Formats: sequence, C-alpha cells, structure tokens
Amino acid sequence: MKRAGLVAAALVAGLLTFPGTPNAFGGDCTHFGSPGYAQVYTDTTYGGDCFEWLNGHYNAALPSYVRYKVSSLRSWASKPGETVFLHSNRDGLTFQVVAGEAWAAVPGWFNDKADFAG
Repeated sequence: MKRAGLVAAALVAGLLTFPGTPNAFGGDCTHFGSPGYAQVYTDTTYGGDCFEWLNGHYNAALPSYVRYKVSSLRSWASKPGETVFLHSNRDGLTFQVVAGEAWAAVPGWFNDKADFAG
C-alpha cells in the first residue's frame, strides 16, 4: 500500500512537471522574444497550442497538433530582411512575414490552412 502511494505521488508530480498538452512535446514556445525564433499558435492573440522553431533551422511540415490550425504568428527573426513563411500545400497559398513582425490573427484567407513552415 505504501508503494502504491509513492507511485501515485510520483505520477502526480510528473503530471505537474510535464503538462499533458501537445506543446510540451515539441515546441513549447519558451523563447518569447529570443532573436531568430518563430512561433505559431492555434488560437488568435497567441493562445492555444504553440509550436516554435529556430528560423533557418526548420523547413518542414508542421507537427500535427498545429497543422491546419495556425491562427496567430510571431517572428523574432534576428536579421533585417530575414523572413518566416507558412505554406499550405493543400491550397497552394503562402503567408510570409519579416523580422519582428507579429500577427495576432493571420488574415482570414490563410487562417487554419498552414501545413508547412520555414
């Protein structure tokens, strides 16, 4: 019985340390304001699940928990002229922002359409 209590306590501590949200496992947006990072969110005004990447080091499909759900975007790009883009392979659309640009709500024509980023 004592061992079961210890296991339960360890499990609860683990849940408190590692929240069971998708962004805890691949893009937890801990680099707010850090030069060179880009962040996308599933809700407007930078809410919901989040994914971030170091610009210039990511050029691939978005993870499933944000794919076709991006509604807001921040670019903490570090160099003038550096760009961050989101692409929709399904619709053939691209949305591109420059260093320091932020969109609390991406334009309606692109909302919830991104599946690729770079």
